[in-house]
Amino acid sequence: MFFIDGQNLYHACEDHFGHGNIHPHLLAQEMLKGRQLAGIRFYTGIHEAHIRPKANATMRHRLAVMEQNGVYTWDHNLKYSDCEIVDHDVPCCSHGRPKVDTVKKGREKGIDLRIGLDMIRLARHGEYDVASLVSQDTDLNQAVDELMLLRAELDLWLACENVYPYNPASGLPNFRLLSCPRWHIIDQAMFDRIRDDTDYR
Repeated sequence: MFFIDGQNLYHACEDHFGHGNIHPHLLAQEMLKGRQLAGIRFYTGIHEAHIRPKANATMRHRLAVMEQNGVYTWDHNLKYSDCEIVDHDVPCCSHGRPKVDTVKKGREKGIDLRIGLDMIRLARHGEYDVASLVSQDTDLNQAVDELMLLRAELDLWLACENVYPYNPASGLPNFRLLSCPRWHIIDQAMFDRIRDDTDYR
């Protein structure tokens, strides 16, 4: 079963390949390698409709397309806080001080917790044998450790593997979750096969 941390994967792909979106169902096909698919689960934060209606509608459209391709999606409203944006090129007064705007910045909260809870719950119900965790969020190391304790407690055959993007040309480190003893890299060639260029607006 694939557990995909949507925003984490988006930013990692953008950093390594210059483009963020991928098709989750195509990623799963690449990673199955003859194994049977138990499910694909995609988790993401989403802008509230009354704050950023266009961004909300765009993501809703994308999630609907994922669901048509057999992906279970879970979304959670972003939490907003005030953030100051300084524009040094625009003076706001005769003293030459730069213009400062205050905007509301959305941040994800609770996505890693939801993924961790679902990993444990679905394992208890025997819905998968291998968790393919598509994220580089180190907070999920605790969920993997808990999953391994559950394996011993219930005498289950369970494994967890980490799936993550890496492109040496990006100059960024090859970083994976150390709690997962198995891992698979999304390289440039694979990314080119699974990238999503759809305009969901």
